[in-house]
Amino acid sequence: MIVRDNKGRFAKGSHSPTEFKKGNICLWKGKTKENCEVLRKISDKLVGRRCGGGTKGKHWKVSEEGRNNIRLGHIGLKHSEVTKKKMGLAKLGSKNPMSKIENRLKVSLSKIGKPHPQPPFTKEHCRKLSEAGIKRWQSPEYRKKQELKWQNSEYRRRVLGRRPITFYESRLLSLVSKYSLPYKFVGNGEAWFGSYNPDFININGAKKIVEVFSKHQKIRNYGSIQNYKQIRSEHFAKYGYKVVFFNEDDLFRDDWEEHCLRELTND
Repeated sequence: MIVRDNKGRFAKGSHSPTEFKKGNICLWKGKTKENCEVLRKISDKLVGRRCGGGTKGKHWKVSEEGRNNIRLGHIGLKHSEVTKKKMGLAKLGSKNPMSKIENRLKVSLSKIGKPHPQPPFTKEHCRKLSEAGIKRWQSPEYRKKQELKWQNSEYRRRVLGRRPITFYESRLLSLVSKYSLPYKFVGNGEAWFGSYNPDFININGAKKIVEVFSKHQKIRNYGSIQNYKQIRSEHFAKYGYKVVFFNEDDLFRDDWEEHCLRELTND
């Protein structure tokens, strides 16, 4: 006898005589809408129906209302420390597909000629962002906080460990590998001199460091190329190291290999 509660649900311990039991063959096993009239009629009736906030089509797309409900449902929820650690380990080092240069190159090439998914910021919005950033760094408290963070060797290692090698650095690294030069890439945070991390360092006993840079970036950050070179050279000179600088002009001239070899091997 089937017993139901006041809400019409099956009472505990009561089972429907038509329920599926282990060992039974499923009624719809092997049937599709192509070979079963009943499934075809069900499929035709569901065309255009909304399900879970989405519309049936090529993909199930969640409506604006559905996305908003999902967002509201996640407000206040936080991952546990164990979950955060597992998420970090799942994408660490070689497990992260974007750690491979060929994968990053494929993604980059696939986006050439395609519009950016996010509309570009207006000039007014960019100006506001710039002013907000300048204002933050003018605060002594904010500047001191950032300087203290950067003095932490573990923090620096984590930040630069995630930094991929730049195109200019990879070009010079190919030259080092081609001619078996005694230089090692350490721009990933492997070697530190105070709070400065060089790009390459000589591993054959010579006190020589190599810095690879973009002129536009250094002029923006230091005011001039000469100022940048002076600051870096004076800092590394405290540790007894001489600095060799390369920019895009050096790496893309016609005789760039001969030029770089001459600078790297010149004592």
